[in-house]
Amino acid sequence: MANAVHEFEPNFTFVHTRLGYSYSGKGMYAEAVTAFQDAIKAGDNTASTQSIWVWLTRGRASASGRRRFCKQLQTTDTYVSPGELPVLYAALGEREQAFASLEKAYAAHDLQLQYLGVDPGFDSLRSDPRFQDLLRRVGLPE
Repeated sequence: MANAVHEFEPNFTFVHTRLGYSYSGKGMYAEAVTAFQDAIKAGDNTASTQSIWVWLTRGRASASGRRRFCKQLQTTDTYVSPGELPVLYAALGEREQAFASLEKAYAAHDLQLQYLGVDPGFDSLRSDPRFQDLLRRVGLPE
């Protein structure tokens, strides 16, 4: 179905983004990167953080490049959801910054937090009691 929509409307960013999520969830990382890059080209700026997450977790960017990208997201004039940054920090192994950003997302009632229980980007944080506390506060099962 997604491919049919893509053929009919190739610049429909939602399809590219959802394909990227689907491919990533299936472990098809090369396809996920391509789908997210297509979403970015079509104008979906939010896909950039998910795309970089795929690169980060698969070692496709240098540590300095990953940190530079995080800094760019923090200082841009364009709105970046505070719920998107914790995934990047978690991938960098920067747990304290990930939790600080999660708390900012919680304070802002960020919609990204609805994915806390299922987003694989948070897997490295799940064993931390702070993560379990956040799940409880958001209203998700621990």
